[in-house]
Amino acid sequence: ELFCPCEITAGPLRVEAVGRPLGNRNRKPHASTVCVPPACCDVRMADTADTVERYLHAIASHDWDMVGECLADGIVRTGPYHDRYDGRANYLAFISELMPKLKGYAMDVARVTYASDTLAFAELSETVEIEGKPMVTPEVLVFELAGGLIARIEIYIQTPDEDPAAPA
Repeated sequence: ELFCPCEITAGPLRVEAVGRPLGNRNRKPHASTVCVPPACCDVRMADTADTVERYLHAIASHDWDMVGECLADGIVRTGPYHDRYDGRANYLAFISELMPKLKGYAMDVARVTYASDTLAFAELSETVEIEGKPMVTPEVLVFELAGGLIARIEIYIQTPDEDPAAPA
């Protein structure tokens, strides 16, 4: 079962993905965050209202069919190291091969913000196990939406600052 977009932007959320927590939201959303009413409400944003949330849930739970349903045929995904995948089939092949190999993977979604029906941002962190220790990477994903589907994904990561006291 999918989680409600309102829960992402308005309250605590814990979703299990492959036996790991997907999100833990315990802070008040930024004023620019759009809270989308749940499906049972009369008022809904355009078809894009939960596309990003469905995509993130599908990535974390390795539901490749659902990932594919969220993507436009001509999807362009640009990663944090300028790695680029064009087209649904190419991107699905890449992501479905990569994700199961990430030991200790967990996704913590802090916020999903819809700037419009065609632009959304996801603030999250991903954790993987490196040499037996968790490595957490804070990220922002920028989504361009078209016709209710994800047409473009750009991934930006935060890197730790250099310690000015550390020897060069």
